[in-house]
Amino acid sequence: MRKLLCLVQLAVFLTLPAGKTIWAQDATDCASLMKFGIYDKYKTLATETQFKQVQEFFSSYQFNSLADAQSKAATLGVDIPDIVGVSFSGNTASSNFSQWVQSMTHATYEQALASGLQSANIQKISNNLTDLVGKCLTQKGVHAYVIPSNDNQTFFFTADYVPSGADHPSTKGTITMTPASVAASCAPVGVLGQQQDLGPQGISLSCRRLPTDTVAITLNTADGTLPVHYDAYVVPSPTITFSPASSTIDAGASTALNWTVTNASSITLTNYGQVQPTGSINVSPSTTTTYILVVTSLDGKQTSSFATVSVNPPPPTLIGASVSFRTTDNDKDGDTNVSIYVICGGNTVAAVSGQWGHWDDNSDHGPFTLNVSDHPRKDQVIGACTARVVESPNGHDEWHFNWGMVLTFSDGTSKSYNWGGGNVDHDRTTVNQPL
Repeated sequence: MRKLLCLVQLAVFLTLPAGKTIWAQDATDCASLMKFGIYDKYKTLATETQFKQVQEFFSSYQFNSLADAQSKAATLGVDIPDIVGVSFSGNTASSNFSQWVQSMTHATYEQALASGLQSANIQKISNNLTDLVGKCLTQKGVHAYVIPSNDNQTFFFTADYVPSGADHPSTKGTITMTPASVAASCAPVGVLGQQQDLGPQGISLSCRRLPTDTVAITLNTADGTLPVHYDAYVVPSPTITFSPASSTIDAGASTALNWTVTNASSITLTNYGQVQPTGSINVSPSTTTTYILVVTSLDGKQTSSFATVSVNPPPPTLIGASVSFRTTDNDKDGDTNVSIYVICGGNTVAAVSGQWGHWDDNSDHGPFTLNVSDHPRKDQVIGACTARVVESPNGHDEWHFNWGMVLTFSDGTSKSYNWGGGNVDHDRTTVNQPL
């Protein structure tokens, strides 16, 4: 059982060891170190409980100076500089140690965080203290500890005695437990309240409580009295950070969704399924989209966090073009070929050609639809492209004309142009007009 505790650290430990020192810490160290600590699968209370363990370190030893605290910490292999640098009401351990200890040991975890405490530092120190607790369980004397189950209701209480010598292989003790409702649930029956023989194999009870119950257990033995307090289970609330790297993107672009979640049993991202507590994923929504991160807490409650990526609509593009003509004082013969182009950056993006028969003087014709082969942006067309008419008559005929063009865009807008051709007096004409 002790090996299990050392390996997985799932226990509340309290002990009063006796006998000769076999580790770097002595019996007094073990008694102080093992006064408080909860270690379970979900890290009950997480760093809040670990903070209580560090508070116990300072209050149990009753150090007179910062040097004493640092010396003892060094002896135990515990690094505390980051903790003693936290300022409580303007006092640090180096400026007013006694006042600092008083404030630190009476502060709530939230107050300590507000004073500059870093949870990572607390976790680091607590892990070191836990390792030392595991070693204390192998020392000679009486041990008593609780192993919580994953649901924090069923728990196992174990008491044992590591002989201090061949002449004292066991000790006698009595176990009492409150509240009575929890004591009544324990198995095997007939152990609580009755004197028991304790040896290396120990005695183990399986009991059940409500998560809101604080269980008080006392082991009275001829070798000392051990009180064990198994605190009510308080589910740490999830912390959720969820946001896009860019809250607004252009259509066709992508951005990263980033998240960090703690104290969760599962995390699901809509459309992507279950994800890890820390992650990132690239998304390329075509329209403004809200992503939902559903976090299930350790007690099964769900919380949703939202991240919206706004998508700027794509810029309008050229989707259509048409051309119309009006002959003036010289008609167009039926065999005159006419080609019309929209040219952008040297490339033809729309065109149409035809003869369309004979057109009389002073007559209107069209519109004729151009075939759009490319779709440049609206801002790349207006003021930048060219409309071109190429007149190719058969023989030496002339055609005098005015002409106009209408461009249409994907945003539903259009742009109209009208150009006067004048009296074109040669038989083959290319006319260019800026758009």
